[in-house]
Formats: sequence, C-alpha cells, structure tokens
Amino acid sequence: MGLKKLPWTIFFHSTGFSLAFLEPLLLSNVLGMLTA
Repeated sequence: MGLKKLPWTIFFHSTGFSLAFLEPLLLSNVLGMLTA
C-alpha cells in the first residue's frame, strides 16, 4: 500500500498541491469505485 501511494505523493508534491486537501478526495474516489 505504501509503495502504491508513493507515486501519488511525489506527483502531488511536484505539482504543488496540498496532500492534506487532495488525499481525502483521492481516498473517497477509490472507495467509491470499490463499492460501486
């Protein structure tokens, strides 16, 4: 899980986005796809 998350962390940091804001959105999207 940590290894899967690493590219996203690098991507968000390199584009200057805030992980504190985007990570909950990403998790909710993933959970939404899994439960759909």
